[in-house]
Amino acid sequence: MPYYLSKKIGLMKLNNLLIVTCLSFATALSVASCKKSSSGSSSKLVGTWKDVQSGYDMNGNGVMDAGEMSADTFGTVTVTFNGNGTGSEHVVIPGFFDSTVAITKWTLSNGDKDLTITDAAGQTAFTHVTTLTGTDLVIADTTNPVSWTAFKKQ
Repeated sequence: MPYYLSKKIGLMKLNNLLIVTCLSFATALSVASCKKSSSGSSSKLVGTWKDVQSGYDMNGNGVMDAGEMSADTFGTVTVTFNGNGTGSEHVVIPGFFDSTVAITKWTLSNGDKDLTITDAAGQTAFTHVTTLTGTDLVIADTTNPVSWTAFKKQ
């Protein structure tokens, strides 16, 4: 793999981790202010999730293609969604950052396809849920470029 490509991919992973971190902070804040949905899918979200992969839509087709996702190796994001609509996010980038933030409100809407997270500072993050099962959660930040983060239930 050419050096510039490996460097670009490394920077993308770091940027994605930072995006996920910001999303997690937003999630923590939103949990406190709203009630969660009472649908069956919402109960699947309750629990602790650890990021395992992230990626960007490098070819701009809006689809998560093979090769666009890679293992998160720069740090970890662990998000806990409580049944009462609150939670927390723990972000660790070894040697640089280690922080836990309370989620004040999280909600699923649009048939459990949209996740809204608000943090204590009042910042809100909106993501699209592409996968939600008892063990897997994949969220997409649909801004340009589209980025994905995959989590496994702990």
